[in-house]
Amino acid sequence: MLKMTNAVCESYNKTWVVFDLCRLKVFGRNQINLNIVFNILHPIDNILVRLQVVKKANGYKPWLMDYTFNGCEYMRRRSQPFAKLISEMIKDFTTVNHTCPYLV
Repeated sequence: MLKMTNAVCESYNKTWVVFDLCRLKVFGRNQINLNIVFNILHPIDNILVRLQVVKKANGYKPWLMDYTFNGCEYMRRRSQPFAKLISEMIKDFTTVNHTCPYLV
């Protein structure tokens, strides 16, 4: 079982993408909702996604996973197994459903 306690959404270039909302909301003992809302300010044709699972022990330490993939490449080919697993989990709750470029 994986319990999320924190989520960080970070834009490395705020002139291109601005995160309006990035939070975890607890609905019950084992129900946590991750809400992410962002605005794209320019057309995007290269998206780098980084997922990291860390363990809290004397600070947050890399523990289980640090996975980076190209979101545009995945949407074109769907060939990365872990990205496909995440995509299948969120497909009913997201509007990310087409290949790049993402237009303003």
